[in-house]
Amino acid sequence: MKKILFFNLVLILIIFIFAELICLLYECQIIYKEGLNVGDSKAYIARNLKHFVLSEYFERGFNFHTRTPSIIKNSKKPSILILGCSFAYGWLLDEKDCIHNILSQKTGRSVYNIGVGSASPREMLYMLENRTDIPHPPVEYIIYIFIDDHIRRLYYDLNINVPHYKTENKTQKLVQQKDRLYKHTFLYKDFELYKYKTANKEAKNKLFSTYIKQIKKQTEQLYPKSKFVIILYHENNEVNWKDIENEGVKLIHINQDQKYDNSEYKTTDNIHPNGKAWREIVPIVIKELKL
Repeated sequence: MKKILFFNLVLILIIFIFAELICLLYECQIIYKEGLNVGDSKAYIARNLKHFVLSEYFERGFNFHTRTPSIIKNSKKPSILILGCSFAYGWLLDEKDCIHNILSQKTGRSVYNIGVGSASPREMLYMLENRTDIPHPPVEYIIYIFIDDHIRRLYYDLNINVPHYKTENKTQKLVQQKDRLYKHTFLYKDFELYKYKTANKEAKNKLFSTYIKQIKKQTEQLYPKSKFVIILYHENNEVNWKDIENEGVKLIHINQDQKYDNSEYKTTDNIHPNGKAWREIVPIVIKELKL
C-alpha cells in the first residue's frame, strides 16, 4: 500500500514538473518573440529570460521602481499624483520628456509619478495601500493612465509578483490574499490566462470596475476632497465607462482617432508614447481639468 502511494506521489510530481516546463517554455517563447519584434538583441533577451525565471520562483519582495517626482518649491498649488504602468512611467524616456515633468512645468504644480512597468490596477491598489513614500496631502488630482492591456493584467501578469486580491461576497471589497508558493508557478499563471480568455465582457467589466472603485476610495482616504481622473490612452469597449463616470470619475479621451498609435508618437520600441505625444496630450489634460 505504501509503495502504491509513493508511486502515485512520484507520478504526480513528474506530471507537474513536465507541465510546468511546458508552460515555462511557452512563456519564454512569448517574451523571446516580443523581444525580437522590438529589436532587442538575443543576448539581451537571454538575460531578461534568466532574470524572469529566477525572479518568478524565488523573488518574494514587492519592489517598485518609480520616477523622481517633479517638485515645485514654495508652490501654493495642490500636487498631482499619476498612476499607471510603463506608459505613465515613461519607458525609454528622459525625465524631461515624461508626463509628470511636462505637466509640472506647464501648471506650476508638484507632480508625483508612481507609474510602474507592467502594472495593472492591482499593483496600483497595492501601492496606495502599502507605500510610505507617496506624497502627503494636499493632492488635488489623482490621474490614472489607462491602456487596453490593464484588463488582461488583472487576470494574468508575467512580470510582477504582487499579492492577489479576492472579492468578499458580503462587502464586495477587495482584500489582499496571502502569498502562496503555487501562485508563482507558470502552470498557475497559464490557468489565470485561460480564465481571462474565457471570461465574458460582463465579468471583465465587473472586475475592472471593482478595482477602480476601491482605488478611488483609497485615494479619498489618503487625500480627502481629491478628484480621480482616468486618461483613456486606449478606448476599450469591455468597460462600461458610463458606470465609472457615475462613480464620480472624470474621463479624458485623448486618442479616439488613434492618432497617438502612429509611430511618430512612439519611442524606439514602437509601443510606448514619446515626448512628442506627451507634449500634445498634457495641454488637453490641462484644458479638461482647468488647471
